[in-house]
Amino acid sequence: MKKWFLLSLILIFPRFSFCQNGTNSIKHVDKMNLKGAVKTIKHTAYEPISIESDSINLLKFDFFGMHNYIHKFDIQGWLLEKTELKLREDQLIPSGIWTYDYDEEHRLAKESYIFDAIDGSDTATFEYTYPFDSLTTVVEKRKGEFQRIYHYKLENRTEEFITINSDSSYISKSFFEMDAQRRIIRKEDYSNVSRLQNLTINFYQDEIFRTPNKVLITHFKSGQVYLTENLLDEQGNITSQKNISLNTGEFKTTTYTYIYDTTGNWIEKKEFIDNRPRKVFRREIEYYLY
Repeated sequence: MKKWFLLSLILIFPRFSFCQNGTNSIKHVDKMNLKGAVKTIKHTAYEPISIESDSINLLKFDFFGMHNYIHKFDIQGWLLEKTELKLREDQLIPSGIWTYDYDEEHRLAKESYIFDAIDGSDTATFEYTYPFDSLTTVVEKRKGEFQRIYHYKLENRTEEFITINSDSSYISKSFFEMDAQRRIIRKEDYSNVSRLQNLTINFYQDEIFRTPNKVLITHFKSGQVYLTENLLDEQGNITSQKNISLNTGEFKTTTYTYIYDTTGNWIEKKEFIDNRPRKVFRREIEYYLY
């Protein structure tokens, strides 16, 4: 989720940030729709194992992906550290740690990641340089060896993102168009070819929330078109999400309920599919004291 690398590899590393003058100028707490001076968040996932008339018995959930983690922020709302937690004998223990370093202008300078691999610990680093205000270059290394280079170029409200692997045999390109609030309204993916592969268009219901109320995705290679419709509550969180295949008309609706703390951040979220509980997420939130 700095949320950058998933543009190229899903669920293994955090995603790359955009150029400093692009969406990376938005604080991490704002990207996560957090209110107040959040210091740490511990996020834990559960799945119901039995449902009684007035209660749900829960079991900690840990499958492919990052469902359990701890985020630490500085007083300004930027990430300092992220710890992934994995379930071992009913205990959540750290399995990967990201750390974030910033330069004097509070631009991201380096992300470091150490994680438990099958053959032992592995490491990755992403080093940021800013040749110009509108250009960001990121060098990825694994165990100290060069893997990829990423270029972000911002022009007006359009950001170009290019990925080049170590021998330049694979080059992918994406374009992000942003609105006045620096929210992504259009994304074009060109993969390793010059022809457009995927097109994503985001629609927003107001100028406040960063979550779109509609997302239209077109996969040109397969011809599949999908529409996601989101309903948001007063805090900007999704209460209903309807995923529709425009080719077949088939759809699935997921609904969510929340319990909020006094600051307006949710501390419990329940997920329902066809009115049956599927997941429960809980957050322990610590705030800075002024």
